Amino acid sequence: MSSSKISLSRDLPQALSYSDTVSLFNQESVAESFKEACQKLAQSHLKLLQTFESLSSQLSSLDLQHKAAPMTPTWKTIQKDFLEILRQHRLSAGLVSGRLKMFYGLILPRTIRNGDPKSIQDKIHVLQSYMNISSDHSALADKLVDTTLNATDKIYDFYVGLSKISCEREASGSALGALTWKLEQLKNVVKQLCASYSRNTSPDPSLLATIVLRISSTAVRRSNRRSSLTQRVALTGRDSESIGKLYDQLDGFTKLMISHFTDARNELAHAHYSIQISYRKTDALSTVQTAMSNLLSDNILTVPTGLGLFLVVWATLRMDCVDILTWLKDVKPRDPPSCIDTYTSNGSTLYSTLAAGLDTYVAVMDSYFMTFQR
Repeated sequence: MSSSKISLSRDLPQALSYSDTVSLFNQESVAESFKEACQKLAQSHLKLLQTFESLSSQLSSLDLQHKAAPMTPTWKTIQKDFLEILRQHRLSAGLVSGRLKMFYGLILPRTIRNGDPKSIQDKIHVLQSYMNISSDHSALADKLVDTTLNATDKIYDFYVGLSKISCEREASGSALGALTWKLEQLKNVVKQLCASYSRNTSPDPSLLATIVLRISSTAVRRSNRRSSLTQRVALTGRDSESIGKLYDQLDGFTKLMISHFTDARNELAHAHYSIQISYRKTDALSTVQTAMSNLLSDNILTVPTGLGLFLVVWATLRMDCVDILTWLKDVKPRDPPSCIDTYTSNGSTLYSTLAAGLDTYVAVMDSYFMTFQR
């Protein structure tokens, strides 16, 4: 990422309130970092497609040697499915962004407008219609999670089959077995992490803040020195401590899953390094094996980033809509929900920064797909 830093409050409260999260998201440095991170996420997805294509060529060469059953046809099918999944990621990002813009551009202004009882009923009707359509769109995100995880399983199964061939020819069987096991561990942890996001129908603001700040402050990159996965962090020590405070506010299961994900990712990096120093660099099968393990790693690591964001944003938006609906229907006057209160106070919302970042992701993906279709 660029050298810009994410500037968090010097005195981040122990319990992050809704208004605190709104203020945080509307900091210029956070907004710009999130947009840049969404751009990098799109570029990472497109780089995976390039790796798929490169592996197709390498597998075709291996098939010509007739040392195993043809692998290219199966790989081409997986590649085609993955391309469609990325199209669905782009579609989902666009749907989320569109609903967020409608929420802060139409629903919130309309809701705070004074009116008679008939006007209130109109507001309720508009909000319920908005919620119904948003629910349909969020269901697509849930389905995308399952589709993406199933595709990851297929890539993993293909990788395991290739690993068996490698073990028959390489003296690095133990290192290869360790890498395969670490990949499976990480894959299973990601499934559990996505499940925890899906089950969280009433997320605390700290969960959304944690996801956004982690996306904004870190990027997966490959070290020039070796192919192990490393993490690039653009946070000061104090800012890292602030994110740690947000992490401490999460519910126990989600916190545990994020911790397991971090541990599994770090262990995988070590396994990657071990396999690198044991492989013969000039062997064609070893080259394919390395490239495929890197592809699988990168694919698994990007899953909780985009999909986790989609799931938690939908859940937060749903919760805000329910709060507004309950408030509008309440016959007794009471304080407005937090999303109304912050919008009335200064016109700020949680969602403008999120929509702008997702639009950046969509723009990068669209640019590729337009070129791809020519």
